Amino acid sequence: MKQPYYDFQASTSQLSFTFDSIGPNGIIPKAVVYSPLYNMADIYNLAFGDMISDEDFDDEVISNNNDRDKVLATVIQTMLVFFETYPNKIVFLTGSTPSRTRLYQIIINREYYTVSEVFEIEGVKNSTREKIVQNKRYDAFLIKLKTIT
Repeated sequence: MKQPYYDFQASTSQLSFTFDSIGPNGIIPKAVVYSPLYNMADIYNLAFGDMISDEDFDDEVISNNNDRDKVLATVIQTMLVFFETYPNKIVFLTGSTPSRTRLYQIIINREYYTVSEVFEIEGVKNSTREKIVQNKRYDAFLIKLKTIT
């Protein structure tokens, strides 16, 4: 993604990140957290949202701070840092609502050629995984670092 992004801070584990969204609604602290998915050691859920305390965030709030693309570009940058530390892991991405999952689909389609240089992306539909097909609707996405052969 060749979008500007916010500076962010990473935890020592590279599993949680924080940054500030800056826009007409002020400065809104954000968090990005990677956590193992249902005891699957190789798959990590990516969750992000507005911080509501030092240890918690809301992934359903709509900030409307007019910086959506910059926020999403920042999330992608945290993914790059995550993969530097965990290159063999897979990131699971789905929205907290169907409209957010659709937004992720739109961003992936828009940036497909750029992100596919770095990531392998699979779509999940009805529990079936497949290499992503542009403009096909999915329930979730699995993203891993592309292996160079």
